[in-house]
Amino acid sequence: MAVKMAMLLQEIKKEYKLESSSFQDITDLIETIFQADDIHGIKAAFISEIMEIISCMHEGDSQYTPVVRQIIAEVQQNYKEDMNLKTLAYKYHMNASYLGQIFQKEVGCSFARYLSNTKNGIAKDLILNTNMKINDIAKQVGYPDTSYFYRKFKQCYGVSPASLREMKKY
Repeated sequence: MAVKMAMLLQEIKKEYKLESSSFQDITDLIETIFQADDIHGIKAAFISEIMEIISCMHEGDSQYTPVVRQIIAEVQQNYKEDMNLKTLAYKYHMNASYLGQIFQKEVGCSFARYLSNTKNGIAKDLILNTNMKINDIAKQVGYPDTSYFYRKFKQCYGVSPASLREMKKY
């Protein structure tokens, strides 16, 4: 049972992408459990690890609830995919309207705006730091329609992608 609980704690750390130097490695935690003299030693090892997980969760993005943190992480990783609030709400077993309200309240913009800003920020970096064609950049960041990409980019930065690349030369 103790080993199973240690593995569950490891899964929590993976799911929330928690990293801390004070976390015990799974093998170290299991070794601590086996070396414990009694149930109180096992309990102390788990309490220590759980307290570290809690403090680590509050440390980073403390202004965001766990579900909003997960959505932000998913956007950062999968911005190229066709993603919307309805599918994410289904994935996280929430009402889409409620999730939209939480996201808006905590992040300060709608999910669609956040996703668009993320894509456009990556596109801006590609425009300024590579020689990729703008059509390829649009596809790279998840915009299959180049004209739609141009509109969204200009809406975000006030200049077209081509104009930004021209400005880079000066």
